[in-house]
Amino acid sequence: MANTITLNYTPSGGALTATAIPVLIEKGLTHAEKFAMWPPIINKALDGSCETQYRSFIRSLVLKTNALTDAQLIAYLNWCLDNSRTIDYSIDGISETGIVLIPEAEQELSRFNDCRLTPYLEITMAEGTARTAWVR
Repeated sequence: MANTITLNYTPSGGALTATAIPVLIEKGLTHAEKFAMWPPIINKALDGSCETQYRSFIRSLVLKTNALTDAQLIAYLNWCLDNSRTIDYSIDGISETGIVLIPEAEQELSRFNDCRLTPYLEITMAEGTARTAWVR
């Protein structure tokens, strides 16, 4: 089974679109490898001691794609522009649907061996919805 993410978005003036993107490397999507605890609740006791408590966490992830076509690059840009964007993924036998992700504002297209025919993205994103549990 190929490792893919499916970008779900509605381009400006268009209909709901789904575009599959090949993924070479992922970090933080199938396993909670990098995350931010949220919200920090600081409890102060009468004796002056402090304790920090968290109720949820937000995953941070990095995806490195395989070489992309022009259509896939355009789909990715349109996905970034849509405020109701989600992804579905199937990586190493683990699948999830409807994940809300927020891509970093600044991104750069890279090329395998500096060949103009092999553009790829190394995408850093944060999950758009806090989780209160992790189940796998």
